[in-house]
Amino acid sequence: MTEAGPYKEARYWHQVEEGVLQCDLCPHQCRLREGQRGACFVR
Repeated sequence: MTEAGPYKEARYWHQVEEGVLQCDLCPHQCRLREGQRGACFVR
């Protein structure tokens, strides 16, 4: 069996512009670039 690693593909987000996604998991609806964390630290 191969180990998948510590990461899973995220759900509950959509891309709003090139290089920016919006997290839809909590009411903050954070807009994030790669490497950033949202207000609730889910992403």
